[in-house]
Amino acid sequence: MNHIKFEHIKKRQTLFICQWKGCSNHQRFPRLETFMRHVKAMHTFPEQFQCPVGSCERKFPRKDKFSSHLKEHHRQLFDEFKCKEKRCRH
Repeated sequence: MNHIKFEHIKKRQTLFICQWKGCSNHQRFPRLETFMRHVKAMHTFPEQFQCPVGSCERKFPRKDKFSSHLKEHHRQLFDEFKCKEKRCRH
């Protein structure tokens, strides 16, 4: 049974490989969504999100990375706007 499974009914997995000229990422992406996220973040909009803090010049290709940067390095910005009411999460 294993012979049939592995030799005659091979599961074909589509892998997406970036062929953008000059791309150093040789990762194989198993899903189109993750591949497209790579293309957008690294090639089409590589510096879409710029840190608004005057002394910081960091730029990020993805909103999640930008948000993580703000929370980690500029927490004081978030603390300023937090609601002071008890049990409020905003």
